[in-house]
Amino acid sequence: MRIQTVVHGAVQELLTAMDRAEVTVPMIAEKAGVTPSTIHRRWGDLADLLADVAVARMRSQPVRGPPAQLVPIGYSPWRLWRSFRSRNLCLKDRADGSILFKSG
Repeated sequence: MRIQTVVHGAVQELLTAMDRAEVTVPMIAEKAGVTPSTIHRRWGDLADLLADVAVARMRSQPVRGPPAQLVPIGYSPWRLWRSFRSRNLCLKDRADGSILFKSG
């Protein structure tokens, strides 16, 4: 847990100071005081590490406000369908890229 904490902290510091495209595993390792092989062994690559940091950050932030409504009050399913159709929307599943709904 200590390694994860220091590495996550180093990533967050670097991302506030520079663009994501400039951040490298050796830079993170140096800032965290670990070796690059430690990062590669634990996270695999930079993309997995950045995703892990993002997920940890989202989990640490409390959700504020009332729960979101998926359908506005008073909207019938038919009216919602027409609204989707009129905007020519295409909804995709993020996991595998398959199309869940395509209009138009």
